[in-house]
Amino acid sequence: MPSRRRCPPRLTRRPRR
Repeated sequence: MPSRRRCPPRLTRRPRR
C-alpha cells in the first residue's frame, strides 16, 4: 500500500507513564 510509504519511520520512543 502506498499510504504506508507516505508516513516516515518514526522512532519507538514512548513517554513514561
